[in-house]
Amino acid sequence: MWCMFNLDEPGRTRFDWYFRLWETDVRVHPFFWIVILLIGGDQGDPWFTVDWVVIVSASILIHEFGHVLAMRFFGDDGHIVLWSCGGLAISPRANYRGHWATTVAVSAAGPAAGLLFAFLAVAFSIAIGGASHFTVSSIGVPIWYVEFSRFPLPASNPMAYAHLHHFMNTLLYVNFYWSLVNLLPVYPLDGGQIARAIFEERKPDGGYRRSLQVSMYVALAIAVLALLSGQSYLTYFFAFLTSSSFLALQAVGRQSWGRS
Repeated sequence: MWCMFNLDEPGRTRFDWYFRLWETDVRVHPFFWIVILLIGGDQGDPWFTVDWVVIVSASILIHEFGHVLAMRFFGDDGHIVLWSCGGLAISPRANYRGHWATTVAVSAAGPAAGLLFAFLAVAFSIAIGGASHFTVSSIGVPIWYVEFSRFPLPASNPMAYAHLHHFMNTLLYVNFYWSLVNLLPVYPLDGGQIARAIFEERKPDGGYRRSLQVSMYVALAIAVLALLSGQSYLTYFFAFLTSSSFLALQAVGRQSWGRS
């Protein structure tokens, strides 16, 4: 569901799909299709499921291209792997990591690309007669959605209206809501990468450890909020991120103890 960069690349399989887009190599791991169908495959209508797969795939690609284009801006390059619940933008050299500000810029470029895509979708919706609205999720993240009550389709073709409404709001949900959540300071989301770069700049020796502490507490708070609001997927997801941050924190502590 959320996208990251420069983490461990998954192993190759004979079922991988390879293609090249905008001078960038892209590999799609078969597990990617399985996970996105498990997350949102039950849409009540086969065409809605097709919408979901197309939107999630395209949106994650756009997100990862945001990272890759930022890498190129700083004289680096990368390739993309779609797998599990998101994607990876991987730079073999990672030269952009030489300064904390470039790391922050590359990390933020992915969510920025998704937010730009969301703004373009809203602009298009308004241009064809739609109206945009804001609400707030149970974990405090704004949700942007559109409705098409002034669009001529509802009266003439209710099914076409339902499809348009579902398509545009799914696109907004994936690109706006997911992008904002991805900026939370939780590792290994993009916000966690940003927090790590900033903490390490301020305190090179203990910055990574501090970023993991922040990641663990923020992820735990969101998991509790999600549990109280009945959002089981978010509960499991952020509980897992809480656990992974805790384990990484323990590993950092053991390494520090071994050097002392």
